[in-house]
Order: sequence, then structure tokens, then C-alpha cells
Amino acid sequence: MSADHIAEIAPMISLMRSLVYLGLVLGSVAQTSVADRAAYGGVRDIAAQGTTITVRHHHDWSRIPVKDDGWVLRYSAATPFGIDQETSNLVFYSSQGALIARTSSPPLTHLKILADDKYVIGLSDIKHLNDTQLVVFSPNGKLLLRRRISANLYCFDVAGYQALRQKHREAFSQLDRHSQSSHSSYGWRDGDRIYLEIAGGISEAYWTALAKDVLPAVCASPLSSNFSESATNWIHWYSQTDPQPRIVERHGRPFEVRLRDPQGIEFGIKFELTPLQGEQAFDEKF
Repeated sequence: MSADHIAEIAPMISLMRSLVYLGLVLGSVAQTSVADRAAYGGVRDIAAQGTTITVRHHHDWSRIPVKDDGWVLRYSAATPFGIDQETSNLVFYSSQGALIARTSSPPLTHLKILADDKYVIGLSDIKHLNDTQLVVFSPNGKLLLRRRISANLYCFDVAGYQALRQKHREAFSQLDRHSQSSHSSYGWRDGDRIYLEIAGGISEAYWTALAKDVLPAVCASPLSSNFSESATNWIHWYSQTDPQPRIVERHGRPFEVRLRDPQGIEFGIKFELTPLQGEQAFDEKF
């Protein structure tokens, strides 16, 4: 398979129903979950202007193709967010109006250029067919950070996670392949805690079996307890009034994104998370 066609993901309609049901279940855990009347298919144009650059964003979520078994996302080097540039993009211009770069983008709902024009930050409260709610770009269009945001996750200690992988080998094999093709992680480690953020990339049969063991481990996001989600379309994780995003650097490198949650409380998202590779290697020994 060529680099331009790394993966084609067509979520089954039945699997979408399972994920909607999951959202309703999670509603009893946190401030979630309102049912959506229809899947998001909106169009939006937003822009941000700095001292030396202007950045414009456009997305049209009605353009995502649909087959008999559901919506289709195609992940490749050219489509890192599963959709083409006509469906969602960021365009960078110089202060004179010259084109600097045009790149793929998740569907954004907030865009800001920091005062020194060093970073471009995009936020998204769109959940439907979108695995990236936070992006940071350089002023020349290079992607520096992408992150999925969820109101609820599944929390385990290391031993509990290793046991889960052993019991559900096939499910995690699917998740690992999807993570590799989409360049989007389904979890990370923080000290002795494992956080799983499973939002697709797994067949309904494997999810049904896995759900029985992960649902009892649901916990609120460690980033903020003030996040909430609708069943399908929305993730409310930043202040709609003014999220005030900023970048904290250490030793001249970006270390953390700081912004305000829906209650106006500041929280941080680190650029680097401890990956799950060490725990994934465990089950390969047995």
C-alpha cells in the first residue's frame, strides 16, 4: 500500500450507534451527554491576524464521503486528519498577502496567532468524525502538535492495562493499526496511571467485548473536570468567551499549551506525553 493511501476507515453505522450509546452511558459520569438530532455537517470560515502573518481556516463537513457502511475517512501523508484540503484547510499568508503555505486541518472553531507570530493555535469543539481538537502550527505551516480532547477516558494502573491488553489482543491490534495509520494515539501514561481515549478504529464485535471491561474504568479527563460532550457532535472543553490560549516554553522549546476551560479555569496540555509503547511491548512477550 502506498504512502498516499495508508488507510481507509469507513466507520460502520452499527458501530456509530454503539459509540452514541457509549456517550449516553458516560453521561452519568460527567456533565455529558445530550443527544444530537443530526450529525454535524456545518461550514465555517474563521481567520486570525498577526503582525507578520494572516491565517485563514475553512471547513465544510458536509463533504465527507459516505458509503453504504458509513462515513469514510482516509488517512495518508497528504491527509493526516482523514480528510482532504478542500474539506478542511489552513492557509498562511504574509503581511503583504503572499501565500506562505496551505495545509490540511481538522475542523476548527477558534483560531489565534500569538503576539510574537511564533505559533498558530487552532481549537475545535467538533467531535463528529474528528479525532483532533487541538493543533499548533509554526508560522510557515508546519504541524507542531495535535491532540484529541475528551471529557471522559478510561483509567487503569499499569498492571490493569497489561491484563486488559492480554485479554483483548485482537481489539488492541486493531487500535494499534488505526493509531499508526491515523497518527493519532488512543492513550498515554502519566506516572503509574494509564489513560485510554478510545473513539474509533475498532470493529463493533471487538468493541462490544472490550466495553464490558473498560466502562467500569471510566473517569473524568485529568485535564479538567469541567469538560462535557454531546453524544455525537460536540466536545465542550474550552471557554467560549475567551479561552486565552498561550504557549509555555522551556529551554527555548514549546513545553505546554495553557488555556481556560468552560468555567474559566486555566489548565495545561503538554506537548510531549509518555506513550504506551512500553506497555504494548509487554503483551508481545506472551
